[in-house]
Amino acid sequence: MEINQYFEVDINFISSREYLSQPEEVYKMEYEILVTRLLSNEHKYLFEEDIVERYNNISLSEILEQNVNYVQSINRRNPKKQDKLCRTYHDTFISLSIDPANVFYPHFFALLLKHTDLMKVDECLTYQLEKYHANNFTSFSRLLALMIRKYEGSIISEKTAFTIQEWVATKDQQEKPAQETIGSGKKHGRINRRAEDNITALNREQTILLIQYLKEAGVFLRDEYLTDADAGKAFELLTGYSQNTLRQDLCKFYQFQNKENLKKLHQIFSQLTQQIDKQLK
Repeated sequence: MEINQYFEVDINFISSREYLSQPEEVYKMEYEILVTRLLSNEHKYLFEEDIVERYNNISLSEILEQNVNYVQSINRRNPKKQDKLCRTYHDTFISLSIDPANVFYPHFFALLLKHTDLMKVDECLTYQLEKYHANNFTSFSRLLALMIRKYEGSIISEKTAFTIQEWVATKDQQEKPAQETIGSGKKHGRINRRAEDNITALNREQTILLIQYLKEAGVFLRDEYLTDADAGKAFELLTGYSQNTLRQDLCKFYQFQNKENLKKLHQIFSQLTQQIDKQLK
């Protein structure tokens, strides 16, 4: 696949955008600490002479004064100086692309999406899916859901999060197999649910809470085994609510924990308890 530098999780691109978009003190206190942790983990550092050689032997003090990208790190053994302990620096604007095998990938991928124009987000996601995730849409969509859950508001804007969710929903429909035949030759068709249509005892918000509480109680598989997309597919069959809507709402179930919804769930569980009590007697 042809490389698109704007869709790579590239440190040079992200660092430059972070530096230009934030006050310097915020950049240093937040992003600079993050990127130096990454570079240290990847053993990407320079000795003083390495930096000086890049600038035709201008003094190191002048270089550091004119370039914000060099950040001092710990002393390390320098093979060019008989393994003497020497000062090292991280180049925070280094041209370095990181992939999903890197523990820092989700954080920097979120930063890449932060600085990607909304009109290009779809292309960026498709590029990453094809090049770095072997077109495994299930695991990639799960990663995106977790990234939104963790970084929305702090790194990923609401508009970008919504754009990502739209892309996932569209891609999910493309991946969805042809309608299955179930039962005695009867085709499964999607029911068009409406608010308070009373086809099932719980409305959509209450159904979301039911799924979440049953997961927390251990009735269903945990998150590492059951994705929101999987739960959405299962409960679309059981309730008729759209799997995409269910999947998107599951990550924000806490928004539905109001008194009315909780009372309805309590009522349903009370009825179930009464039925079980009768059978026990």
